[in-house]
Amino acid sequence: MLLAQLLVRGASDAATQDPAGTPTPQVVNPWAICTRTAVSLGVTPVEVQPRVPDMARSPAGLVFSSDDGVLGREPWVSNGSPGAGTRLLKELFPGPTGSNPTQFTRVGDRVFFTADDPAVGNELFVTDGTPAGTQLVKDIWPGPLGSFPNSLFAFKGMVYFSAGDVAHGRELWRSDGTAAGTILVQELTEGVEDSSPNQFAAGGDGGL
Repeated sequence: MLLAQLLVRGASDAATQDPAGTPTPQVVNPWAICTRTAVSLGVTPVEVQPRVPDMARSPAGLVFSSDDGVLGREPWVSNGSPGAGTRLLKELFPGPTGSNPTQFTRVGDRVFFTADDPAVGNELFVTDGTPAGTQLVKDIWPGPLGSFPNSLFAFKGMVYFSAGDVAHGRELWRSDGTAAGTILVQELTEGVEDSSPNQFAAGGDGGL
């Protein structure tokens, strides 16, 4: 990383003058190296793409987000009937703040989504439509910062998405719904600089 430093000498020791005889400031050593090692400061939150669905179907019903005015915005599930048929799925962020779940994406009989957690930040979650089956998939960026998964896309029984970690920046990931099965697919840009892949689609050759 290079730090530009503009050093301006005073008029008393200026070495050049303009045609009118007025001292002109000089730029001395405009570039100075402070370090050659890039350091990641965290993943920048991204805006959710407009085409991301607001709900997805699970075996227990439609999974969606809602704010009841008490717990904040959390994941809910509904079988299409009022009362007990439409209920809070799970409180992921205790208190009135809410976990703000979004990007609901069905893969097989499960629904993946992103949400905020006070301990791990914004990370990938999965649900089968039941409270017991709703859980964090993996803390990709360890600690409370979060990896901010984005552009969730169902492909060949897995969910593909972009996310950031300490060593690689924002790159392409995939998950089968387990921590062990959630892996970096490819580091498209080496180091902590992001390649920021997004808007995934199935190709004509059967690839992503």
